[in-house]
Amino acid sequence: MRPEPSTHGCGDIPNEGASLPLYREIIEKAGVGLAVMDLDGNLREVNPVFCETTGRSRDELLTPGFHLRMLLPPEELPSHDEAMRALRRGDEQSYRKTVQLVRSDGGLVWVDWVVAVLQSGPDVPLVLVTAIDVTEQKRVQDAFRDMSFRDPLTKLANRRLLLDRLRTALSRARREPCGVALLFIDVDNFKPVNDTFGHDVGDWLLKETARRLLDCLRGYDTAARLGGDEFVVLIPDVAQQASAMRVAERILGSLAQPFITDDGKQIQVSASIGMATYPDNAQSERELLHAGDEAMYLAKKSGRNRIVQSRRRLDGGVVHPVDDDPVSGLVQVRWDAAYASGNVFIDAEHCELFRQSNQLLDLATRRDAEPAAVLANLQRVLRNVSAHFEHEERLLSEWQFPDIENHAAKHRSLLKHAEQLLDLLTENSIPVGDLLEFLVAKVIHGHMLTEDTKYFGLLKTILREAQVHQPQLGG
Repeated sequence: MRPEPSTHGCGDIPNEGASLPLYREIIEKAGVGLAVMDLDGNLREVNPVFCETTGRSRDELLTPGFHLRMLLPPEELPSHDEAMRALRRGDEQSYRKTVQLVRSDGGLVWVDWVVAVLQSGPDVPLVLVTAIDVTEQKRVQDAFRDMSFRDPLTKLANRRLLLDRLRTALSRARREPCGVALLFIDVDNFKPVNDTFGHDVGDWLLKETARRLLDCLRGYDTAARLGGDEFVVLIPDVAQQASAMRVAERILGSLAQPFITDDGKQIQVSASIGMATYPDNAQSERELLHAGDEAMYLAKKSGRNRIVQSRRRLDGGVVHPVDDDPVSGLVQVRWDAAYASGNVFIDAEHCELFRQSNQLLDLATRRDAEPAAVLANLQRVLRNVSAHFEHEERLLSEWQFPDIENHAAKHRSLLKHAEQLLDLLTENSIPVGDLLEFLVAKVIHGHMLTEDTKYFGLLKTILREAQVHQPQLGG
């Protein structure tokens, strides 16, 4: 015989002799949160620990229409609802999960709970909910996790977490496909800040740098500190290199703004940023890390306060060999390792000039060559030559090359000759001899293999100094 319902809902529990008082005492004195509900989630009984855990009174929890799912945040509802459907269908008899509950004051509490269908009882099946507050254990676990994956000073990701997220990002990029970018960031002139203002101010500057980095990023990008004043930003799901470059530009601009301490000290620093991207510069985590670190170091050696894009290619070198491009023309120029200056960017641009020159000469020596196509190719080559000259002059100035004025004058003379050559082509003629004289005799042999070698000794000195910098990443 079923008992009459009580005001607290426990009347749905069968009363077999003296079992009901015992049942009440067990529920009341249990050291964990206990609740009884039906399969629709309507609460029928709760004990004091359950009330304390959820931050709600007994009367509130047992109010008609109050469901267990009303204690859950929105992100927990789909999995909870699916689990309850399985219980109602009889597919499952219980489920266990660590979830967050929303307390009456809006706070969240972590609970390890078990929801199980009672196998004996009234005609209407009931469900027992066991809830154990694990908030403190979760806090301790998170603290240990932070110690393992976070930089203790800035609270940014450390090397271990960065590598873990980089592997995940590359794995996803290979499936979808999409790009991944790494920005290596070194704070320029950080040591003088430590020397002038002390290590406390230096630590403050590193924490402020971390804050500014985060302000420049999306929620799912990762900023990490590798140690000292070196930071790395991981940008997954990159559609185009230009989008990663915009992030780098925001960071460069942000870190160039003065840092003002609480007592009014103004600190001015800047950043050297090296950028490497998958799949353009690398296929593995180690390769991408090395390419980004190398680009950052080149940014520092090139004058600091700038962004340098890695020019590494997938074969592990700086550029593909020029003769990788099939050409059938009568004349070819071939790159040789002896032509290398030792600077990754100068050599990449020189090698690219060989490749484009071959394409142009191949086209110009064909019988069916169209003057318009030859003109378009020549214009492309000359744009790259002009950009290379400008870049080279900027580097030579930063390296304090003593003969830079004479070198720049030779650049201007070659560009003037190029304009004259363009005038000839616009008259619908294809002066192959003039092309050969300009590209091979004047630009490649007369300038690149002769004049440029005059600053190679300076580059060797810079490279010897660079040997003290040995990247130790990705291991």
